[in-house]
Amino acid sequence: MLPKPEHCYSCVGYHWPPRGHGFVPADGTGRNGVLLVFEAAGEQEAREGRPLIGRAGLAFQQLLQRGRMVREDFRIHNVLSCRPPNNKLRGMPYEEEAIAHCKTFLDHTLQEKHWECVVAGGEVALRALLPRVEGSLSQCRGYVFQDAQGRWVVPTFHPSHIARGQTHLAAVFIHDLQRACEIARDGYHEVDLSHFLLDPPVVEAWRWLERYEASDNQWWLSVDIETPRKRPDEEEQDELEGTEPILRCGYAYGGGKAVMTLPWGGSYETIHRHLLASSRDKVMWNAPFDAGRLAAESYTVGGTGHDGMIAWHVLNGDLPKRLGFVAPFYCPGLPMWKHLARERPDFYNACDVYATDCIMFGQQQ
Repeated sequence: MLPKPEHCYSCVGYHWPPRGHGFVPADGTGRNGVLLVFEAAGEQEAREGRPLIGRAGLAFQQLLQRGRMVREDFRIHNVLSCRPPNNKLRGMPYEEEAIAHCKTFLDHTLQEKHWECVVAGGEVALRALLPRVEGSLSQCRGYVFQDAQGRWVVPTFHPSHIARGQTHLAAVFIHDLQRACEIARDGYHEVDLSHFLLDPPVVEAWRWLERYEASDNQWWLSVDIETPRKRPDEEEQDELEGTEPILRCGYAYGGGKAVMTLPWGGSYETIHRHLLASSRDKVMWNAPFDAGRLAAESYTVGGTGHDGMIAWHVLNGDLPKRLGFVAPFYCPGLPMWKHLARERPDFYNACDVYATDCIMFGQQQ
């Protein structure tokens, strides 16, 4: 076992058995520009002084092999550089104190070089690297964030979480690491959303409609409504729930190249009716809910209907069906938006329908 450095003397972790030993420094070359940050050392890690070995390490190695990646290409570090009692850190009374004291070692690794991308593996790493980001790990994973020093950070699940029976998330973990490697190699560019038409004047909305009608007949129309109590986890929204009014509706076509969101009714009512009644195919995410609410308000939805959520479920039946979870697979430059429903309802709706269109377009390729 490696002895704990002098810096550890004043930390509660110094006295955890075996007292004064079990230090686990960073490991790996980092030649691919990616730093992987995980939670804390396990028993075998503490014994051998190397992060992410043992059971979680075996799962990690298998995942890397499936994704055609090599461990030594990465740099690997833990938020906590020793083993907490009984391998328990999150939610423990000593969590904050130990993490704060160990921050010196993590900061040193973060500053070793200009990391092109950092992966936050697990909830503890997510909070350590991105303390101001809203949302759970499941909501944040796969999206690209920027930390206070301007580094790109991609949250994902911890390999131990996958090893403990969540094997359906293996492909998700591989995707997120591959995405981090792509960012390190090619850089990250957030998708340009300046083409979103957010509550445009009626005349401009009509022009958008006319451009759609004049576009290639192959383009379906993606549609997404918002209601006062429509939940972000659309997969659980029952079509029979609620009778509250529709607040707005978004439209997109061309793989997200054209996006418009409009308040419901009023001077936009004729535009809504015209777009919805058109004979072209329609795409929705959880179509029974949206189509059901539209029917309840006596709106005709023409053309053949397609449900992007069901299409995803057919391809990936063991993964969550939430739009926010699926979007990173098909909209790699789209920032996380599902927390903006109240703050920016127009932008939120535009992102919903943009993601729906991009996902369905991607699934058809």
